[in-house]
Amino acid sequence: MTDNSDLITSISFVEKHNKILIEALREFDAATWARQSYCPGWTASHVISHMTLGARFYAHTIEHGRAGELSIPFGAKDVPEFRSIRMTMMDELIALSGGERVDRFEAAANDLQDTFATIKPEDLNKPAFHPRGPTPVKYFPGQRFYELILHEWDIRNEPDASLIPVGLDHGLDILKERLPFFYGQSPDPDLEGIYVIETTDPAHAWTVEIKDKKATYVSEAASSPDVRLAAGASDMIRLTSGRADIEAKRASGEFKVTGNETMAEVFIKILFNPF
Repeated sequence: MTDNSDLITSISFVEKHNKILIEALREFDAATWARQSYCPGWTASHVISHMTLGARFYAHTIEHGRAGELSIPFGAKDVPEFRSIRMTMMDELIALSGGERVDRFEAAANDLQDTFATIKPEDLNKPAFHPRGPTPVKYFPGQRFYELILHEWDIRNEPDASLIPVGLDHGLDILKERLPFFYGQSPDPDLEGIYVIETTDPAHAWTVEIKDKKATYVSEAASSPDVRLAAGASDMIRLTSGRADIEAKRASGEFKVTGNETMAEVFIKILFNPF
């Protein structure tokens, strides 16, 4: 799915959301920084420190991926050490003053934008390091945009609030790509079928076909799927990232699941998870 135009769109929305978030962060006082976020055990300070290191990580992995190298960031020799070093660096950022923490986030975000600008069409499918496994360079700008809209929501920690609408339409385009990609990392060997996903505000509808442990995106919505899942766009993105209560949304009618219930449960268990 991802081509150069999608890449440009993602990079543009990343820049817009960086500005939105930085402007908001500049107004934070000590109490706001210390406020619990939606992420268990994390304050706003934790979330922004995590995002700062995420930007540094992405800049490194893209630069090396473009050069044909699966290089682990922060000088780590393996994924456990990468995670350990990252936690130590996160603690260092959390210990800073609020203003210094925003400065570090802004610098890392700007550096990542510069790195995004170096990506060429021939780089899109080159594998780059990610703890989940080698990931094509083309996915990182969209992933960064996704993280920005979700972590901004995490910091607000208002479970009934919607995501910021800026770029939400593009967020759905990224979701269409994410679902097959992440299904491929944790497939169910026995699951096969046709799934239609529908959203409102904005309206989108598409098909995910699962066969032979592989999920495939189809731009048109199948007329007679095995399972149909429907929700508002903001809710669908939050549901598929573990940021909304599935049963509560179903009970309220905000998340509708029709068709084969067993198949739906397996699909949801694999793909509707925090990240």
